[in-house]
Amino acid sequence: MTNLLAHCWNGGRTQTSERFIYVNKPLPTNFTDSNGRPTQKFVSNKVTTSKYTLFTFIPKNLYEQFRRVANFFFLLIAVLQFFPEFVTIYPLVAALPMIIITSITAFKDGFEDFKRHVTDKTLNNRTTQTLGNWKNVNSDSSETLFGSIKKCFGLGKTVSDGERGSPEWKDTLWKDVQVGDFLRLKDGDFIPADLIILSTSDSNSLCYVETKNLDGETNLKIRQAVPETCDLQTPKDCAEIKFHVKCEAPKADLINHNATLIWSAERDETPINLNTMLLRGCVLKNTEWVIGLVIFTGKDTKLALNSGETPSKRSQIEKQMNIQVLVNLIIVAIMCIVCAIGTKVWEQYYADRGDAAPFLAKENSSSREAVISFWNGLITFQNIVPISLYLSIEFIKSVQAYFIYADDEMTYQGTSTIPKNWNLSDDLGQVEYIFSDKTGTLTKNVMEFRKCSINDKIYAGDPIDDSQSTADPVSSSSSQVHSEPSSTDNSTNKKRDSKNSKKINKKPETRHFGDKNLIADLNSGHSEHTSMINEFFTLLAICHTVLVTTNKEGEQQYKAQSPDEAALVKAAKDVGYTFKARDTNSITIVTPDGEKQFELLNVLEFNSTRKRMSIIVREPQSGKIKLYCKGADSIIFDRLKLGQDYMVTGEHLQEFANEGLRTLCLAVRDIDASYYEEWNADYKEAIVATTNRDSRVAVVSDRIERDLVLLGATAIEDRLQDGVPECIATLKRAGIKIWVLTGDKLETAISIGFATCLLNHDMNLLVIREGSRGRPNDIGIYEQLRSAAEFFKDDPEIQKALEEMEVPASTESTGTPRPSLSNFRSMSMGADSLFSMPTSPRNGGYALVIDGVALKHALEKWRPLLLNLACKCKGVICCRVSPLQKAEVVNLVKHGKDVLTCAIGDGANDVSMIQAAHVGIGVVGEEGLQAVMSSDYAIAQFRFLTRLLLVHGHYAYIRNSSMIVNFFYKNMIGVGVLFWFQFFCGYTTTTIFEFTYILFWNLFFTSTPVFAIGIFDRDVPDRVAVQVPELYRWGMEERSFTLARFIMYMLDSIYQSLVCFFVPYFAYRLGSVNTYGRQPDLLEMGTTMAVACVTQANLFVGFNFKNWTVVHHIAVWGSIALMYVYVAIYTLLPISLVYGYDLVVYGGATFWACIALIIVIAFLPRYVYRYYQRTYYPRDVDIIREMVKKSPNHDFTHDERVNPTLKMSRIPTSDTIISSQRPPQSDSTTFTPRPSFTTDRTMQNQSRTPDSAMQSEFLVQELQEGCIMANMQTGEVIPMRGYAFAQEAGTGRMIMGTLRRRKTNPALATAARKNMAKPSPLRRNSLPTVRASKDMTNVRASSDMSDLLDGEKIRMVTFTESATSSTTATAYSSRRQSELASESITLEQLSGAQSETAGGTERSGVVNNNNGIEARVLNRVVENVSSEDNVLIEVVDSTSNDDSVSSRTIDDVNNADNRESDV
Repeated sequence: MTNLLAHCWNGGRTQTSERFIYVNKPLPTNFTDSNGRPTQKFVSNKVTTSKYTLFTFIPKNLYEQFRRVANFFFLLIAVLQFFPEFVTIYPLVAALPMIIITSITAFKDGFEDFKRHVTDKTLNNRTTQTLGNWKNVNSDSSETLFGSIKKCFGLGKTVSDGERGSPEWKDTLWKDVQVGDFLRLKDGDFIPADLIILSTSDSNSLCYVETKNLDGETNLKIRQAVPETCDLQTPKDCAEIKFHVKCEAPKADLINHNATLIWSAERDETPINLNTMLLRGCVLKNTEWVIGLVIFTGKDTKLALNSGETPSKRSQIEKQMNIQVLVNLIIVAIMCIVCAIGTKVWEQYYADRGDAAPFLAKENSSSREAVISFWNGLITFQNIVPISLYLSIEFIKSVQAYFIYADDEMTYQGTSTIPKNWNLSDDLGQVEYIFSDKTGTLTKNVMEFRKCSINDKIYAGDPIDDSQSTADPVSSSSSQVHSEPSSTDNSTNKKRDSKNSKKINKKPETRHFGDKNLIADLNSGHSEHTSMINEFFTLLAICHTVLVTTNKEGEQQYKAQSPDEAALVKAAKDVGYTFKARDTNSITIVTPDGEKQFELLNVLEFNSTRKRMSIIVREPQSGKIKLYCKGADSIIFDRLKLGQDYMVTGEHLQEFANEGLRTLCLAVRDIDASYYEEWNADYKEAIVATTNRDSRVAVVSDRIERDLVLLGATAIEDRLQDGVPECIATLKRAGIKIWVLTGDKLETAISIGFATCLLNHDMNLLVIREGSRGRPNDIGIYEQLRSAAEFFKDDPEIQKALEEMEVPASTESTGTPRPSLSNFRSMSMGADSLFSMPTSPRNGGYALVIDGVALKHALEKWRPLLLNLACKCKGVICCRVSPLQKAEVVNLVKHGKDVLTCAIGDGANDVSMIQAAHVGIGVVGEEGLQAVMSSDYAIAQFRFLTRLLLVHGHYAYIRNSSMIVNFFYKNMIGVGVLFWFQFFCGYTTTTIFEFTYILFWNLFFTSTPVFAIGIFDRDVPDRVAVQVPELYRWGMEERSFTLARFIMYMLDSIYQSLVCFFVPYFAYRLGSVNTYGRQPDLLEMGTTMAVACVTQANLFVGFNFKNWTVVHHIAVWGSIALMYVYVAIYTLLPISLVYGYDLVVYGGATFWACIALIIVIAFLPRYVYRYYQRTYYPRDVDIIREMVKKSPNHDFTHDERVNPTLKMSRIPTSDTIISSQRPPQSDSTTFTPRPSFTTDRTMQNQSRTPDSAMQSEFLVQELQEGCIMANMQTGEVIPMRGYAFAQEAGTGRMIMGTLRRRKTNPALATAARKNMAKPSPLRRNSLPTVRASKDMTNVRASSDMSDLLDGEKIRMVTFTESATSSTTATAYSSRRQSELASESITLEQLSGAQSETAGGTERSGVVNNNNGIEARVLNRVVENVSSEDNVLIEVVDSTSNDDSVSSRTIDDVNNADNRESDV
């Protein structure tokens, strides 16, 4: 019975082993006990998320509250006053403040938990239909607590099978659903448990489901019933079918699930996976009904297993405040000990005098009185730890949360910024690391099909005018082309959006794809190119998981699992290949030639391991079997047919990636019918395997996805959100380090890094990626990390981590695989470049780029080195990472560096990262609300991060920091006066104040000014906080809330308490008679001290205000006036101890003289220190505040004294190479580019555009001083290529000129491709060093400089190696040079060319070293010629064991000293 109660109380325990579920079959004997009851225990489907119950609320809540040391201290004080020896006032009155505060907190906690109970009850009491009048053999009704009670008392009635009625569907509560039940779901129903789909209303046994609550994706997904059970329709069918299910134990994996439906011995087993399952939390859509079998309930469902425990987050200030509370407790203890020791010494001193001390009680010992004095001291000095502090902080943070919510400048399309955790407002002001997702966070996650490459030809689409409509490329000019409206960033539009728009996640309209050349080629006839175009768009139309629905207007709508797929299908439709319908065995599309219905044979689904998706179909006319495949370029290229030319497509992919576009490669294969039958048999065997099913399916799928024919590539743009580059640039100025964690490929991630200003041209990029081909990953990554660490030789932490690195076991290469173009692309991007480091690294710092495979090995084996290396870089990009790796990276920095972290994302894959960080921010985007629900703050746009951190976070940090220390100060000054009085009252802990002064000290007299600090105080206006983001470092470096500052305030309060005590003491101690004929007594002096303390405390808090407003004046002067009014009124009451003191106190000059003198003496040290510090050692914020005071509208954005980026962005022309050879123009400046090629917004705050000559100089400088990329696989640092940024004429907008491939000599191009296709390795541990002449960039400005710059700036040098003969590989920058290469170029011809070229220079040097390597470098820059004659680099690699090249070039003849330089 005890076990049963525990089982019912906890809802059952999760089963850790595989489970068997029997349907209409008796349980085997090994699954039943001696009484015939099932031994398999399944958890209840009842879900409980509440924390308390009716019986546990009071004890559990009190336990949680009194875990705070301060609350326990107040409880001790209240208990002490129930003893007559320690009573000061009525005990219940003394305990009243603690009772009120704990009651308010308990009410808040209870209300929050009550809402959870309501939610749980609503969820558990939902109804669904289960099969009634039928016995589920997998569960027993007596397993429940109430079932057992009924059975014990004979109240339950056992129903035999013969007494049951006919099976029927009945309504059942969700909490009563059990494993093994049949469920019947209707359209729009939520799924109550994880179940297997047995049949559906669809003729093809399909159903559609929305998984937004599970993975955050809003798109519909298709699911299919088990083929063998698709005929189940009636309850009778369900009651008669017999089988059992064997499935794996519950786990959180949302990608895979292995189960098997087992029939009798003569029938085959049926495999079950997630495609044949419905998971709890999802919603059935567009399907009339579904019949399923429950296999997981309650805590065993994948939804519950993935939910996890929401972390309990506390702000850093709250944690640090515990130390200050502890210091105050120590001070209280010291005061009490002093009183105890003083009491014992004082009593012993007078006890020895006998009759001279009649005021001593003879029967009491001095030790007993000392103990009583100690405990009385705790009661007297209790205000030093204010009980109202915690409640005040909660109230202030609530107001700060409201300010965030009500900020119109953080509202977008009716969506405000929502604080979900009110306790973390001050943490927003201390963030040092931001970890950001890319897709949907930095970008809009609204995909647009931009370009494609088909059969080595790029179709970039027709230019689109946003203000006009353009013709549809398929039909006629009747279609309207919609462009995405650009949004502005001014406050007027923001307010207009917040007032007029009430929609959330409003999807912007996208443009249609159209290209006149594409349509012309498609209609050109039955050429090979036309056939490739047809296959290309046929693939896009059928190879996907998109669902098509029809709305009320009869229009077709596409529902895709990802925006990428929707964009591809829409692009195919724009060209004339429309996806029409899909069922179990066919896919129907409409092409320009008419409607086609393909027989669907197999679908090889996409996953993160395969990185591709394939579909096998049979063509309707020819009956041919074809495989269409789309996936990552690195995957597709490795599976192409041998001898196929794919280098041109690779260059196109390079170009697309440089523009920040997301790319996919498309390929097709014709399959022989007999081969397919053989393969299909193996595939069916693999998909029904109960063990290692995924790996077996992957192996079989890989076997048929070979010998593909490349069709081309697609390029989709995921546009940047508005203001992202400006936001990141501002946050970087604030000192915040931003890491981008994305699943995109390396090239796209780098491109987005430049577009968002995370990377710039002055940086050195350190690339660490998956190991070289043919080498183990751990060895390659180990070597790359060591190479990267060499750039930080002076850093002790990195060198220490380097020494402690675990060296992987040396493993020989397993062979040389066939080279793929992915290597070529990497080298072209610079990740595997062969160029050597020029002279020295750039002075812009380092940026780290690491892929998922390298990150996995580094996190497992070399965490310290990875941590220190990454933290030394100004920017970090982690690409190809999984959701778990995102959380691991956050925890690496969070725990390794003990800094405050912030994670921001918009999808379900960002939840773990958001929960792992100190502050989690969810972006309301296109991928559902999973990230928002798990976050601490929800924002609508990434750009709002600037204001959330720099304004609200900064304000909250300085407000809370100042409020807390001032709170401790104002309490200490009052307690200090009470303590100094103990030296004059025999240490009896007597209070010199009337008790109501102490009682109302925190409630009325001194609370309002500190509330004004916490709510309204600010150091600079919000506009200045954004324009001068360096002020944010104040919170990041924790300067405002430190132990030193706390101690300084405490020392200040101690000093001022001395002044407040001794000035009135010396004024009243002589006891002079006043005008009313009375001598001053203790209460009169105590009233003067109390009023002086209140006045001084409020004025001092006001002195610490950073700005004065009407609210601040009311708070300070109102609190002081309240004290004077209270004394005047309270002394009129006969019941008060100070009755009649109003005229005595206020009528004497001594009172007013004491108040004035106290204020002057108490303020003097603080005022002198403040004057000296601000005059001789001003802080940054002091200078800014003075500037704002003198000029409230001062523009700090264009102030070079404040904005350091302005100085860096204005480089005098005389510093450039060209202008160094001629007199500089004083009024000409150059600009640091900030690429914004993926956003519609024009960069603001730009200075005037330089003239054309200066543009040429600027671009040449960019070529020479371009970004440097270090490839850790080769250990070399090279100029970053592919990012030639230019400035658009007449504007301040920076654009990126991409490298475009020019036509070359066909014969030479073919030879080069053959060389690339040889099986020799493309790179080795050590590669020849190639040095290029400075003349490539050190050119003089000329009238044709613009022509020169139109060509390619830097080309890749390709190396191939042979053991027996030398191989030449040449890189050309123009078509003309490729044609010249076929001629015999001699040194004499090169020398002759110099004299023939007017105004031009040509130089060539040839050096043959002992290693037999020749390097001929031709640098040809000719004025007044075509831009195609730019640069020719030719490298001849002879047989040699050494890979060094010595190359010398003769510098410009105009140079006086004819110096030689290594480049």
